[in-house]
Amino acid sequence: MLATGYGARAHDLASAVELWNRTTGAHVAQIDAPLSVKGPHVAFARNVQLCAISSHDRVNFYEPPSTEPLKNAFITDGAGESTAVALSADGAIVAFALGGKIHVGEAKTGFLSTTLEKHTNDVSSLTFTLDGKTLISGGHDCTVREWTVPAPK
Repeated sequence: MLATGYGARAHDLASAVELWNRTTGAHVAQIDAPLSVKGPHVAFARNVQLCAISSHDRVNFYEPPSTEPLKNAFITDGAGESTAVALSADGAIVAFALGGKIHVGEAKTGFLSTTLEKHTNDVSSLTFTLDGKTLISGGHDCTVREWTVPAPK
């Protein structure tokens, strides 16, 4: 699966995410996302049909080609805009960044298990190792960090 976010015009804030099948090039879905200066950010689970889209003050989950969000969204309650998102290969764990803090939780239940704090500026990228036990983050503080991820309960 491939994705891109865009606005109605080139200079607009992103307001939609387009999904394509990376093997066939076929268009899969267009998912509307809230307007966002720093997003939307898209992550895919490697082994299951699941994607996470973080935009503005929430992280929503989708099972493409459905464009309806699943019920297990994370809402940031005014803590700021999400700056990055990642899913573990099996789709069990999600990580998303709000500024310099990384929140890790269970994608299925919406339970937040931990917050990781060492970056001194916005986190701009997140990725899990294939086994889902390690999270790598990069930030605007010019650091790359490696984190041990707690197993879902």
